[in-house]
This record gives sequence, C-alpha cells and structure tokens, in this order.
Amino acid sequence: MNRLIPHIKPSSQYEDKVNTIIKIIESTRKNPKYEAFDNTILRAKLTDIIAKKEALRFVLPIFHGKCSSRKFTIANSPDCAEYLAVETLGELHGLIADVYPNTRIYLISEGHLHTDVDHLIGNEADIEYYTETITTMLQKYPGLVFCDAIDMLAGTTREQQRNKLLNDYSPNEGALRSRMRSEVYLTELYRAYIKLHLALINDQPLKSTSRSQLRSKAKQRAMLQLRKYVGFAKLIEEAFGPSSYVKLSPLYKSPTQHEQIGINVIKGIHTLGTITFHSICKTHAGILLLTAEEARQAGYHLVEDRFPYFLEEGQEPWA
Repeated sequence: MNRLIPHIKPSSQYEDKVNTIIKIIESTRKNPKYEAFDNTILRAKLTDIIAKKEALRFVLPIFHGKCSSRKFTIANSPDCAEYLAVETLGELHGLIADVYPNTRIYLISEGHLHTDVDHLIGNEADIEYYTETITTMLQKYPGLVFCDAIDMLAGTTREQQRNKLLNDYSPNEGALRSRMRSEVYLTELYRAYIKLHLALINDQPLKSTSRSQLRSKAKQRAMLQLRKYVGFAKLIEEAFGPSSYVKLSPLYKSPTQHEQIGINVIKGIHTLGTITFHSICKTHAGILLLTAEEARQAGYHLVEDRFPYFLEEGQEPWA
C-alpha cells in the first residue's frame, strides 16, 4: 500500500508546479490505446516532494545493452535508437527542470546482470563498450544520471552482483508463480520472455534438440529473467528509498499499474518494443522501431557508414 496520503490538497504555492509537471509527464506517457490514467498517486508524490523542497527524482530502468542476436538488432553497440532516447529524455528533464530545478532523471542499467544468459544481451565487454558510449552521449545532459548495479551494490564483482540479485532480492520460482496468479502483468511479461528466448535459442539451434526441449529451455530462461526483473525492482527501491521518487518505465503500463509510469523514451513512438531489442528505421511516414528481421522483410537497408547507425526505407534492400 502506498504510504503517501492521496487526498493531500496542494497549496496554491506549488499547485501550479504539480499540475504542470503532470501535464509534461502525460505528454510522454506510453499510451498506444488512448486510455485514461488516474494520476492520484503521482500527484501525491509530486505534492509531497515539492512541499518538502526535496529533490525530485525520476528513476527509469533503461540502457541495458543491445541484444546480441542479429534477428533483433543491427549491432551490439548503441545505434540511432539510443541517440534519440538520450535526446528525448534530455528534453523531458529540461521541461520538468524549468518548473522545478532540483530534478534528476536516474537511468538505471541492468545489462551486466544478464550476461550469464547466452545471446541475450552480449558479454561483459559488449556491455562495457555500450555503457561507455551511452555515458559519452549523456555528457550533454547533466540532469540525466546513469547508474548500474555497481552503484547500488558497491564493492562487489559482476558475478557477485548477479548472485546477490537472485539470492537477496529476487523471489524463488514458487513465490513468483504465486504472485503471477494475482498480478496479470507478470504473467504477460513471462509469456513475452518465453517468445523472446525461443527466438534467441532458435537462432543458435542444436541439431539434436527437440522442439519440446527448446521450449522447456526457453521457459527456464524466461523464468530466470522474470525473477531478475522483480528482484531488480526491489534493489532499486532499496537504493532510492525511503524518500519519495517517481518510477518510470520504457514498457507500457496499464491504468491499473499505478506505481509506475510507462513513457515513450523516443518521442512519439508508442510501440511496445524496447531499444534493447529494436533499432530505428527512418521512413517517409516517420520513425519506426523495428527488429532487424522486420527491417529485412520490409526491404529496408542498413546505414552504417556514419554514427549513429540506423535503418532506412528505399534504395537497396538490406541483404
């Protein structure tokens, strides 16, 4: 239960600030179905923070790395999707900071926590290079603060971080399956993870492996990823609590998921995919977020002679 008092009535001293910030956030909310959202909890948090003159902290899990399968991405390094995401988030911070200057958006990467799963997000070296490139992009935007597991679990190795996440923060499979019965979004996420891992496993098939064995392996990987997802959220809560902060997500969040707000990390793109598994395609109709396989099937070509890399409509198809 949220400990904030949702019926706090903001004084006129900061009511306008709260209303303006809510409008800014609503303008970037991931809302592909044009649904109505209740901002009662968000309003209470903003009111509490601004009334106490505390730092306004937005926490967004993002920039984990690129999927290493070329079915999904065009490279292991950041491409135009990351470039546009940094630009969009920098603009979002600027708009909110104009209203309430003591504002930061914390960008939390979990990439290193997934390098133990083959073909998901690359190896440690891939993540290090990806992270270095992102931090260079962020130098232009001091209001965007990049963090990863080492910032929240200081003094630990990467392997220790993965073990600590699973042992100290993530629920075991039985407890998680119990939660899945009442929290529908976890079941939906689990099914999406199964589909993802099936695609990744089929990208590197073993001749002796049956279809049922492949699906069993995908389910095991999906459950592990879901455990990490839930555990990482708990780790973030420990690192950023107990003071109030606003939870953001690059994933769609339904009107019933009041505690977290799904936002478009690339302006105007409401699609459900994330930049970890998609790349940018520039078309005559605008910008699309596509997997590499979707781009090939559509006949788009890869532009890799300048950074950031992207896909483009027309000219020669991508082989």
